Amino acid sequence: MEWKRRAEVLREIELGQSRYADKSTFAQPGHLIEPNVFIDGAVNTTDSTASWSVQAKDVVTGEVLAEDKGSVPSEQVLEASKGIAKRLAEKLCKRPSFSAKGGGPGLSITGMVNDINRPFVLHGTGQGFTLELSYTPTNQTGSAGTMTYKGKL
Repeated sequence: MEWKRRAEVLREIELGQSRYADKSTFAQPGHLIEPNVFIDGAVNTTDSTASWSVQAKDVVTGEVLAEDKGSVPSEQVLEASKGIAKRLAEKLCKRPSFSAKGGGPGLSITGMVNDINRPFVLHGTGQGFTLELSYTPTNQTGSAGTMTYKGKL
């Protein structure tokens, strides 16, 4: 879904939850994914070549996280898209992820931490409850931050 249409989609979901709609036929609230990265760029073509400049940008800061530039003969532009996607993914995913596990008596906490300098969420379970721990760094190194939790009994 295009990000530009997100407000329209949210209005449609809201309408689907009203008394005027059959709730079984509409998307449910809370099922839209909030992206962390936008892909932006341009493709220019001539009779003989296609060139591109594509950037992966942080949604919050606008920082360019990865980019790919190049050109191919015009007839190869569709095949080039696979290489562009692969190179961007390799640049974006170059940081190692960490598997987080912990807990205590009656509590198990697990999750993946992709970057200690960015917010992350860990999930916990216990007998009769679930827990979500959210960490938001407050400095550039991730050595300080705020941890919040919410849960269901």
